[in-house]
Amino acid sequence: MIIVKKENLVKRSEDMHPYQMLVYLAMGSSGLIFIFLTLPFILSVLSAGPVHLTKLPVFFWISTVVLLAGSMSAHWLINILRHGKLPELQQVLYILLGTCVLFVTFQFCGWCELGMEGIYRSGLPTSSYLYLLTGIHVLHILGLMLFLSKLIVDVHQVRKDPIKELIFETNPYVIMKFRLFKHILLFVDIVWIVFFLLFMLAFG
Repeated sequence: MIIVKKENLVKRSEDMHPYQMLVYLAMGSSGLIFIFLTLPFILSVLSAGPVHLTKLPVFFWISTVVLLAGSMSAHWLINILRHGKLPELQQVLYILLGTCVLFVTFQFCGWCELGMEGIYRSGLPTSSYLYLLTGIHVLHILGLMLFLSKLIVDVHQVRKDPIKELIFETNPYVIMKFRLFKHILLFVDIVWIVFFLLFMLAFG
């Protein structure tokens, strides 16, 4: 049974598009980085105790809601694409790009809130890790925004030509790119939710 599962895994990896493989490897590497950085953060909390704030930054709460709302919008991307509703698809992509911009903006506002509470990057290890973890996560969101911008450009270009539009709607490579985008968005969502829960415990 184990040998069969290994053969299936190898077969799936061989059938995978190189672009798809690259994205999954990047997400796996990022996941390991987040794990290796999260463990010292947890240890610093256990050793030094929680850093008491008046409250967790309000903008962290708002950015969480914004990110989850964006994920809900992304849930329908593939169906919209397969039904050939490119204007609606482009609209959803712009909404997602807007939520990413709002998330990054609210993260910066959250850092300003932390500074007003006296929590600085050069302070306790716990607070330093908070800035480090959220900063790296913001970099991932910025990377996601580049991917999203490329999808928006692609949709805009094919809408000018009915023939290209028809090919675009049925192209497996295009569908794969949109599916990858959803997977990346899910990845950054999960990472942020984990961080947010840890911050609630560490800075309660």
